[in-house]
Amino acid sequence: MALKGLRLMKLADFFDVIVAYDHVKKVKPDPEPILQALEQLGSTPSEAIMVGDNFHDILGGKNAGTLTAGVAWSIKGRDYIAK
Repeated sequence: MALKGLRLMKLADFFDVIVAYDHVKKVKPDPEPILQALEQLGSTPSEAIMVGDNFHDILGGKNAGTLTAGVAWSIKGRDYIAK
């Protein structure tokens, strides 16, 4: 589904790595998907920032040791992500 959305929006060329639900044993907020993506990119948590629209994204980034940023356009609203 992620690839279909990226292709539809003509964004697929901007992503070198995609780690989806079926690629990991543990999902966010566990750090596994973020750490797996960083490994595939040859990067480290100290070189990365996790940007998300859900608290699972923010906690996952914190658990992986990255900087984090919540987006204000989340359907749940700015106050929800700020928590």
